[in-house]
Amino acid sequence: TSLVDARSGGGRCATSPRITLRSDDAPASVREADAALTALGYAVDLKLPRTEKAKHRRLGNNSLVKDRRQGGLGRLVIKNGTSSDAVVTLTKGQRTNFTVYIRKGQDATVRRVADGAYTVYFTSGTDWSGSKRSFTRDCSFQKFDDKADFNTRQVSGGTQYTILTFSLEKSIGGNATTSEVPEDEFPS
Repeated sequence: TSLVDARSGGGRCATSPRITLRSDDAPASVREADAALTALGYAVDLKLPRTEKAKHRRLGNNSLVKDRRQGGLGRLVIKNGTSSDAVVTLTKGQRTNFTVYIRKGQDATVRRVADGAYTVYFTSGTDWSGSKRSFTRDCSFQKFDDKADFNTRQVSGGTQYTILTFSLEKSIGGNATTSEVPEDEFPS
């Protein structure tokens, strides 16, 4: 993230410009500019504003960020074998059913998923901002191309319901494709 991107980034994945200044080449550039102006005979004392260390906020694994489940027997298992924390959101139409946080290298299970066809979105990144409901750095926003169908039916001897497993890491021979989603179209 450049300083210009951080300053103008009203989006969800925008870090503080004060953190960006700390991590970019700004300190060396200021020293070089100070030396060049001094060599030209100008009396200057250039200084950078106070900077902040980058934050690394995380939720606990399997934490529900949003929960509007209406009940059901369906179950969703999410395997996050990636190197970043992730958040998975299930929507039906424009309505978010739930959003769950999955730490890198861990699995999460959400129970009580009602019947229906859902779009499965996921975002990954670093430093979770609870107020923005998004990561602040290294963000990506994607969705699975196929709907997740949950169905419950009575069968002889009991009830049959759907248990789906999604893996967030790309794998050879995997059967699910994903697409990038513009961050402003990602459900909140």
